[in-house]
Amino acid sequence: MTNKKDSIIEYILTRIQNKLYSPGQMIASEAEFCRMFQVSRMTVRKAFDELVAEGTLYKEKGRGTFVSQKPRYSEFQCGFGFKQEALRRGFIPSTKNAEITLIKANQNLAEKLQIKEDDFL
Repeated sequence: MTNKKDSIIEYILTRIQNKLYSPGQMIASEAEFCRMFQVSRMTVRKAFDELVAEGTLYKEKGRGTFVSQKPRYSEFQCGFGFKQEALRRGFIPSTKNAEITLIKANQNLAEKLQIKEDDFL
């Protein structure tokens, strides 16, 4: 379940992806988002600040909040693999190998996990 801040972020990103918000366009005010999502101004501000920090939005003092000229997720396309999409977004795709090791539970772990001592984890 997403929280209210994430719902606002998703709403804005979806509107950018669907070209309902275009680069340079002013988006609704914090007060309007408060009314639309029935949240506090602080929740809206946190959502806006997160999108500003990643370069999707920018703020102009006394004017409002605008969509950046090249918003980060404006060109998201389905059908690309992870590697291609990561590269398009400016990330370096990579993988890490995970390793799993079985160990016997000592007395402390056994008590915490409510298992028998020397059981394998």
